Amino acid sequence: MKHLILLVVFFLSILLCKAQLYIDTTFIVQYGATVYVQDTIKLASPISVFGTLQSTKGINTNGNVVYTQRYGTIVTPIPSYTTKTFDIGSTQTTSTNNRIQIHHTTGSSVVFTIAVRDDIYLNPQNKTTQITSNVVNKTWYVSPQSSVTNLKTTLYWNSSDELTGFTRTNCGVGDWVNGTSTFWGFSNGTSAATSTIASPKYSKIASTLASATYYLGVGSNTSSLPVTSLKFDATKLTDGNILLNWSTLAEINNDHFELERSNSSDSILLSTSWEKVATIKGSLNSNIEENYSFIDDIRNLNALRLYYRLKQIDINGSATFSDIKEVDVGYINSHPSFMLSCYPNPNKENLFIDIESATQRKVIIHLFDANGKNIDNNEHLIERGYQSIQINTSHLYQGVYLLVITDESNGILGKQKVIVYSTGK
Repeated sequence: MKHLILLVVFFLSILLCKAQLYIDTTFIVQYGATVYVQDTIKLASPISVFGTLQSTKGINTNGNVVYTQRYGTIVTPIPSYTTKTFDIGSTQTTSTNNRIQIHHTTGSSVVFTIAVRDDIYLNPQNKTTQITSNVVNKTWYVSPQSSVTNLKTTLYWNSSDELTGFTRTNCGVGDWVNGTSTFWGFSNGTSAATSTIASPKYSKIASTLASATYYLGVGSNTSSLPVTSLKFDATKLTDGNILLNWSTLAEINNDHFELERSNSSDSILLSTSWEKVATIKGSLNSNIEENYSFIDDIRNLNALRLYYRLKQIDINGSATFSDIKEVDVGYINSHPSFMLSCYPNPNKENLFIDIESATQRKVIIHLFDANGKNIDNNEHLIERGYQSIQINTSHLYQGVYLLVITDESNGILGKQKVIVYSTGK
């Protein structure tokens, strides 16, 4: 028997089918019942599963949604190094297609139990406190029945699944390990959701998951999965240093924050060139607004602009990142015994550097481009008092540069932003 077409409501505890099951009409697996197929299950119509729908060779949904209701599950093998897509939803009357894609690199086929439910909770196991804002209002259930390597899932939803406050431009997949976790964690941080023209419209990926039974959810970096972040700001102070302040509306298992800094404006380098400048202890658990601040001393840095981001880390090591803040550092004259001015600024061919020094000393004049690259160094012996030094800028590309003067021990005596224009480059 090649195809078995059924129009039935199941009340049996187990239905065993040893041929391919093809479903193209109303099909319901009742609570407590199991449909077990020793072949492939193919759908040409949406179905409802209150019990268990299991295949030994695979379930092909083909764009037709399997509604797993409150307790239903589908059980199917997934080959290694193959991405399998399952069109799945919670209840047929309220759910959109909350598709899930699963990929792993175990080296052999692994059987998975899969479902999706309405709502999302602070504890998805006991479902005592429902999360009512800043999340996608669905919980996906993914359970490999044997050891799995490099498990990756992609979750899909539509705008009608999003609760108030959810931000697609900065969201992530929260994971909860059944029987182990006491809080949600963002294993892959947060970023913008991927969007498509078709429904379901939005998706997020969670990768490098372990061999465990997972509840999965999607939340903004402003959700209870796990920290509600109010804002993060970076401001230049009058002394040239940078004030970093941020606040949270609520914290759940928040261990600490790390402040990170980069001086690269290159989009590729900006993803890899972060330096940790401070670690600030979090409040762990809090349901009130908490305020934090830190002053970054940058007087010995060579940069025209700096970039900052806030990394929030849970007690299990999961991390969430804030938006990136850019600060124009500009001119800092940091040494009281050394005065510096440059003119004309902007300049075209020749830059004059007027220096007034309290002592005779050997100095090095450095020139950095807008990406922080040191493009020129010139050594000079300056006398006590006033003098002027001329440097040629006609070979430079048009743009903004940072001129930095250091002493022999590399201590910074002065800085000034320099603009070069109309050089023909």
